[in-house]
Amino acid sequence: MRYIEWILDTEDGLDAYDPLGKIVILGDEGNIEEKSTYLDAFFEALAEGTKCIKPGKIVTIDSWVEPDDIIFDRTSDRLVISYGNWRANILDRVRFLNDLRQAIQELVEQIDELASQEGQEKRKLTKLRNFLDETLD
Repeated sequence: MRYIEWILDTEDGLDAYDPLGKIVILGDEGNIEEKSTYLDAFFEALAEGTKCIKPGKIVTIDSWVEPDDIIFDRTSDRLVISYGNWRANILDRVRFLNDLRQAIQELVEQIDELASQEGQEKRKLTKLRNFLDETLD
């Protein structure tokens, strides 16, 4: 089981600059589900939160495109991510980070491919690309 599942919304066509889709964070206890969001912005918030959070601390990230903040609460044995009324308890923080990195890599590759197919320049996606560079195995 992966902690993160996502899918681009293809109903209205794909758009490299507005990648709408669904994201689900499957916690060991509880889930977070956003059925329609700008995936790039949501992943930026997840990446920022996982980079900033330290044991015993709470970090609040504004995704800019969603009405609710994403809240990260890390204890010695778990990471709790809250979003609106949803909450996901993550017991394996390292595996969550690896799953997040893989999901971001897949999204960036798909957005790059869409831009190429549309004859557009690749989007900068600076925060996502930096996260990928900073979390190399």
